[in-house]
Amino acid sequence: MSPGLAVALALTAASLVGLVALYREGLRRVLLRAVDPRPLALLRIAFGCCLLVNLLEIAPLAAYLFSDEGLLPRAAVPERMGRGALIGFGDGVREPAGPRDATAVLDFVISGRWSPLYFADSPGVVGAHLGLLFAAALALTLGFRTRLSAIASWLLYAGLLRRGEAHWGGEQVFCAFLFLLMWSRCGAAYSVDNWRRCRALRRRGLLSMPSGPGGGAGAGPSAAAPHGLAAIYRRIPAWPQALMAGQLVLCYAANGWVKAGTSWQTGDVLQFVLLRDTYVRWDMSAAIAAMGPWPLRLAAGA
Repeated sequence: MSPGLAVALALTAASLVGLVALYREGLRRVLLRAVDPRPLALLRIAFGCCLLVNLLEIAPLAAYLFSDEGLLPRAAVPERMGRGALIGFGDGVREPAGPRDATAVLDFVISGRWSPLYFADSPGVVGAHLGLLFAAALALTLGFRTRLSAIASWLLYAGLLRRGEAHWGGEQVFCAFLFLLMWSRCGAAYSVDNWRRCRALRRRGLLSMPSGPGGGAGAGPSAAAPHGLAAIYRRIPAWPQALMAGQLVLCYAANGWVKAGTSWQTGDVLQFVLLRDTYVRWDMSAAIAAMGPWPLRLAAGA
């Protein structure tokens, strides 16, 4: 990390502490209020679709990127990827494979660099890992066992990232959003979970219907419904959405900080990337020649 970036992060942290100290009550009202669950549900669906497309793109190269028969053999994993996570594990050559003691297991867990692919990474195992991740991401997108599928998606995605990182781009956003989706109630709308909940409540006569009392938003106890009627879309805490926005701001602010050189300001870097067929999905040369460099400069400035 460069000294300038370290100073900027320190100033940002100090500013956040001061903001919390000065506006504690206002922040409490903003972060702890209950909001409509549908915007977060739409974000979950869109994010899940992006994650599924990302997994489909890397699937053909999974064995090359993540297995012992690919880019990084297992023998190189402790030094290249595992680092502190595997410091207490035997290599299977000079000493028996596996953790030496309970401390080694604890170090592995708290290191933040854990992956099941450190211990079994044949092409078949990698394929199974990717298949489980795809199934978890699909369940998250559909809102089936939403909390569990979000946790599984985050763990499995992080496991891939810790085993090989040659192909990655945008992984900070995926990891950050998956982590926050784990703590949110993103399955409270437009999900299989909420559909099953509403079906069960409707059978018992405890659901507020759009054409009935409460108009679908819930109703208090009455003679017809002594226990009240539940809303179709239960309101959810707002703080996960606020943290997602803040996390995204930090990710892009850090990227903008390190991409502020002259070559970025002139648009040369973007032009170089867009003219390489390695990085683009279609030929951009004609569009760049027709428009000139100014759109690239605007994009870099944004």
